[in-house]
Amino acid sequence: MKLSEIEAVGRTKIFTGEMRVYKDMSEFNEYIEEVDVYTAEQMQEYAKECVREAIILNSGGTVSDDMIKRAIDSAFSRRTRKMTKFETANELISFVKKKELKRGFYQKGKRIQWLVGFDMLGFMQVTTPAQVRKSRSGFNCSVTNWNVLLEENSPKLDWFLSAKYIGTELEIKND
Repeated sequence: MKLSEIEAVGRTKIFTGEMRVYKDMSEFNEYIEEVDVYTAEQMQEYAKECVREAIILNSGGTVSDDMIKRAIDSAFSRRTRKMTKFETANELISFVKKKELKRGFYQKGKRIQWLVGFDMLGFMQVTTPAQVRKSRSGFNCSVTNWNVLLEENSPKLDWFLSAKYIGTELEIKND
């Protein structure tokens, strides 16, 4: 399979030059190229086909379809086994409701975080127990927003999925 055989979903312009100061826009514009845009699913299917072809070429044709399928499944599921990817905020909100993630304290090991919630732009709001105490005392508190539609922030959501919900009140023990 060739990349040219896949129908692009669109085109976009990208900058291919060095990050430096250019003397004028015409020089800067020389480094702007228009490229095809593909979905993540299209790229994964393309990569799977490339792996399939490489296995067949390097095996001399003595490998079964089942062995090829297992190799591809292993290669492409290892990285995404825990990571959850969403295309839209609506997908994220539906997933959160299904998993019954709710506002409150979550604990994993010694780390405790307060999940504030999710918004319709795909952001997850999180804060610390100290900030929750501050807020409950009538002061403004800070909240961290993570756009979980971006793949690099998926581990933040995965932390809450694997953490234990411990409620909305936190008992602090002084040993």
